[in-house]
Amino acid sequence: MALSTVVLRRAADRYAPPVAAVVVGAAVLASGAGAFGVRSSLPGGLLLVIAVFSGWAVATVRTRRWPLFLAAALGWLVLAAWPAGLVASYQAGLRSRDRRRLAGYVLGAVLVLAAGVLVGLAVGGVRRITTATPANAAATAAWLVVFPLVAGLLVRSRRDVFAALRDRAERLEREQEERAERVRAEERARIAREMHDVVAHRVSLMVVHAGALEVTATEPSTVEAAALIRSTGRQALTDLREVLGVLRQPTPTPPSRIHI
Repeated sequence: MALSTVVLRRAADRYAPPVAAVVVGAAVLASGAGAFGVRSSLPGGLLLVIAVFSGWAVATVRTRRWPLFLAAALGWLVLAAWPAGLVASYQAGLRSRDRRRLAGYVLGAVLVLAAGVLVGLAVGGVRRITTATPANAAATAAWLVVFPLVAGLLVRSRRDVFAALRDRAERLEREQEERAERVRAEERARIAREMHDVVAHRVSLMVVHAGALEVTATEPSTVEAAALIRSTGRQALTDLREVLGVLRQPTPTPPSRIHI
């Protein structure tokens, strides 16, 4: 994976939650103020509290999800604000691997939307037109629940496929390294056998001739030299066996590569 891609991914993982929190908090505040939603009659301080809570819930969704779901329900029922609900549906599809939890979220979302219809009917005015008419209620369900939930499920499925492909590639790479290691070990053993056969045969001949010379020689210096050659040859055979043993040992397995 390219270094620039890794840097971008790390930057996104680090800065995406606070940026999303600021965006959602500001969007909830703007929605309650009527910038792109139903203007709320709540005091500005309470509106600000709901907006801050929604932003905090988005920022902490990786460790806990219930604050975001609560913020989404609160924002919709009290302010008819959609930003937190949009993020909550996407996160439910992205992170809910248990089908029962996913079904529980869908059921909860349907109940919240149904309660929102009742609130719209009770409040009347623009709130009723926006959230309680059949066409707008259906569009709201698709916009707040269906589309972001499906998007989250698709992104999660794509990540799972990529993770499976990455695991398969790593497994194939490990198997290839193991096969290459076996080939290297077999080649080392073959070389060791050939070296032992050739060198041991010649050194053995040297030791035999030195022993014969030691027995038949009459001069002390010659006898001493022959004995030295014979003992040196025997030591060489011992060293050769040790070298053969080292060559037959498998090489240490290199440390696994880190895949990013």
